[in-house]
Amino acid sequence: MMPDFIFFGSTPALGQMIPIYQRLERDTVGVLPLGAKEARGFGNVGIIEARQMEPGVLEVEGITGKLPGSLTLTEGKKVLKAVGRWILGPHFFSYLERTKGTGAEWDDTPALQMICEHKGAVGKILEGRGFDVGNPLGYQAAEAFLKARP
Repeated sequence: MMPDFIFFGSTPALGQMIPIYQRLERDTVGVLPLGAKEARGFGNVGIIEARQMEPGVLEVEGITGKLPGSLTLTEGKKVLKAVGRWILGPHFFSYLERTKGTGAEWDDTPALQMICEHKGAVGKILEGRGFDVGNPLGYQAAEAFLKARP
């Protein structure tokens, strides 16, 4: 779980993902469909290429790496965004070792990209609202969402 992603739904994100992981026995990522308005509050990483396997479940074919700035979409465009919830097998650590960078931050994105390329992963479209609170616009959107709740 990435601590800068918060999720609000009647069922927690992992609660929605665990049955998929158990049934398919494959690495599983939480996915949110985003339009232009929501996208501004997310970092520019983790856009997935996928095809539908069944309603709400996707075959993840690829995932984008980190780019500077916030995610920006033109009006009317939608993307599928991998969010800070993954269920991964122990093989993740060998992928993480193979993609270890030299910078101060140990970026998991290259390892996740390699897993999608080599082993494949599945995505669960999450029912609820998620926010990237590590992004100032995402933090503001989460705050506004919480204030508007009864």
